Amino acid sequence: MRSGSAWNIATNFNSYINDYIKTSCFKKGDIVNFSLTPSGKELKVKINKKDTNIIKKGDRSTFVQILRVWCTLGFIKLKNAEFIEKLDTFFEYDFIVEYSFDEDLERQAREIIEKRLNGYTEYSFKNEHTFYNGFSIATLIQNELTYDDNDENIKNRINKAISKCDNKADFLIEGLDDIKNNDSLRRLLTTYKVKGIYDNKKIIQACYKYIFEKEWTNYYKINDIENMFINDSFKKFKVNKENIINLPMNWNNEELIYSKNYSFGEFINHYFLKTGDNSKIAIPIYQRQYNWEQKLATGLLNDILNLKEGKYHYIGGIVLFVPLRDRLNNKLIDGQQRLTTCLIILRQIYNVYLMKDYKIPDVLYNLFVLDQYDENAISKTFKRIDTNSDFRTFNNIIKGEQIQETTTSVFTNSVAVFNIIKDFNEAGLNDLLKKIYEQLILSVTTDHISNEYTLFENLNTKSLQLSTMDLIKNFLFMHIDQQIVDKHEQQLQFTFEEEITSKFKDFKNPTSKMDSFINVFLRLKEKQYATKSAFESFKETLISDFINNRNLKSFEESRKLFIDLGKYIDMYISVSDSNSFNKADSLTYRFKDILTMLEGREIYYPLLMKILINFDYENNKTNKEITKQIRRVFFEIEKYEVRLQVSNYKGQSLSQYIDFNILKELGNGIITPDFIRKLFIGEHEDESNNRISLERFRNSLREYDISNKIATLIGYRIENYLSNNKDFFGDDYNYIDTKYEKRTLEHIIPQKPNEEWYQDIIVWSDHELSLEEAKRWKTKFLNKLGNLMCIEGKSNSKIQNKTFNKKIYEYSKEGKILSSYQFKGYKDETLELMDLRELNNFYEDNIKKRTEQLTKICCDIWKDN
Repeated sequence: MRSGSAWNIATNFNSYINDYIKTSCFKKGDIVNFSLTPSGKELKVKINKKDTNIIKKGDRSTFVQILRVWCTLGFIKLKNAEFIEKLDTFFEYDFIVEYSFDEDLERQAREIIEKRLNGYTEYSFKNEHTFYNGFSIATLIQNELTYDDNDENIKNRINKAISKCDNKADFLIEGLDDIKNNDSLRRLLTTYKVKGIYDNKKIIQACYKYIFEKEWTNYYKINDIENMFINDSFKKFKVNKENIINLPMNWNNEELIYSKNYSFGEFINHYFLKTGDNSKIAIPIYQRQYNWEQKLATGLLNDILNLKEGKYHYIGGIVLFVPLRDRLNNKLIDGQQRLTTCLIILRQIYNVYLMKDYKIPDVLYNLFVLDQYDENAISKTFKRIDTNSDFRTFNNIIKGEQIQETTTSVFTNSVAVFNIIKDFNEAGLNDLLKKIYEQLILSVTTDHISNEYTLFENLNTKSLQLSTMDLIKNFLFMHIDQQIVDKHEQQLQFTFEEEITSKFKDFKNPTSKMDSFINVFLRLKEKQYATKSAFESFKETLISDFINNRNLKSFEESRKLFIDLGKYIDMYISVSDSNSFNKADSLTYRFKDILTMLEGREIYYPLLMKILINFDYENNKTNKEITKQIRRVFFEIEKYEVRLQVSNYKGQSLSQYIDFNILKELGNGIITPDFIRKLFIGEHEDESNNRISLERFRNSLREYDISNKIATLIGYRIENYLSNNKDFFGDDYNYIDTKYEKRTLEHIIPQKPNEEWYQDIIVWSDHELSLEEAKRWKTKFLNKLGNLMCIEGKSNSKIQNKTFNKKIYEYSKEGKILSSYQFKGYKDETLELMDLRELNNFYEDNIKKRTEQLTKICCDIWKDN
């Protein structure tokens, strides 16, 4: 069984074994079938064709790796075939569970991997032999060395590992000297990818010191401080008592930071029923909106209702920043979600008193009764910005007004709370109110000396996480002059929402999209953040590129800070989001076909943005010549991406390659297609496989399986190319629908053929085939280029797994398919594509011929120049 990638086994060895151990639904001898949920985020397993269980959550690529590793380690094996060439077909076959659960599972797995890694080279992993050998050596060293091993033991273990490599010629080494002299292997043995499965640094240290005869820190890539902690002791240092001195300390008795526990009733009386401006509690501009889910709000209410007499419920802490200057509001730094929910509950209790015409307790009446200015104690004390819909709804709720915005959390939680208590009698309401006032406990910390923005960030990055957007908002407002914030708080809040927040709100996962923007932005600015978080590097970049060079004591300059950052967000979205670049008024509409080919490939977004910036395209959008020039430059990136995807790229990190070899070369000048082509493609392949020659691309199209996504894109591009007379850059260029996700990949020989299909295959063959041989033949050609075509999705679902002749008939009834060159064929003086209607079978000769025809078209589309 050679169906797993050694690289995946190495990097995820322990976790995939543990995944298998945890999958307790497996028993030895079970027949299991794997499939994905419709969302593609969960891996299902059917056992003995009866039960279906969700055994893993994650993403498709992770599931594929897990199944390949399990297959390679022998935990599962195919029921009717020896080897699977195509990754995706893991979700279509029955497997037999080979291993039962026992304590020796991990030991067995390690033994299997040592024996099997050496046999991969006869398949499609020939370029990884150095890795397999290195991994085998490292695995043996890890398994067999101990802390007490001396140099001779280490030498013996290494030589034993080398001797276990049955095909030494394939591994480029004969003995220890070859390891010492092989730079490629040395680099590989020192990468975290290999060492990531080991946790014993001292063993690795001993091994490396022997192999390389140098200090291990040079190869293990750790600093001297870590080395000192591992290999040394601070007990060796002796204290000289004459060096002990008395260092005077001044203790400030002033209560600058003060904390006190309150019952909720005491808190309400102290902070809401006092008079005077200095009692106001303001929600700072950098705070997020109220977002407690309904289950949290009703859960708190139920906790209160279930309190027994003499028992207390602690709801957490509230942190207030209390300015030293008079007449400034106290700022609620932490605890607004809990406090808001408690005030919502109190208001709904008050509403029931009103509705039932019960006698209202004065402590509640004093909170909610409206004065001549249509305000009450809470609305006057709890100050919020009315540009936020939740804040507006909160004020409506607290004052008993009609609600205009019914999609907010404040509204839904108020309705849920009211629904629970609406039928309480007077005694029940009084009892609930007493529990809230007397048995609900919170702590209040007031801080007079900290910077409020730093205090907020420390509380929310070192304990409870806020969203990235909230932290960015806090960080930017921290650098604006406080008097400007106090004076123009509402206008600044509106500008921030309009220029930054609103641009992410329609995405399925706004936080993830924001994080992606930060990564792209940092790469665009050529900022490295390997040793720190992306957010920390983003803050440093904002300071250096946006904050230091402007006067943030000016309201207009403060607004412009948000506007300028918003322009980068606009550009990022315009190159990354199909809903954006498919709009006719989008900055990148004229490149939407190319951006479709690159969609989801974040590694290219900084480069695309850099090119648009260098051409000043925002101010040159109507210039046809500049648009054509950018199209040609973008197309070189598309060419590179398609070649890499088809050729099963296994070079160095592509993002690093683009950052260090491409972005740094561009500078601020105008970029030509030829210049970027040479940066990407070069004149020939290089040693790291980062550059894919046309010849390698051609051979890959002929020989390799083509993944679903790139095959769909290739099909879209072929139609696009032929329908535009093979010209992507003419004035009359016609954009075929770039929403390729509406189009699906059709396997002419289907992924799950019925028996009738297999009988056709047997009949078409020029020699006798068994059913099992026909199935293996199907697997071999299933994902070859000649068996694939991109068609409109609804047609695909209707045609499904019909036999070839029935498919041709059904295709001919569909207008969109009938007009497709991939179906009806094409011919000019240089290119030709077969008409499927003229075939009476679809066996090996026709698949190979169609593969060759499509290969020639692809090489014409993505040629060198």
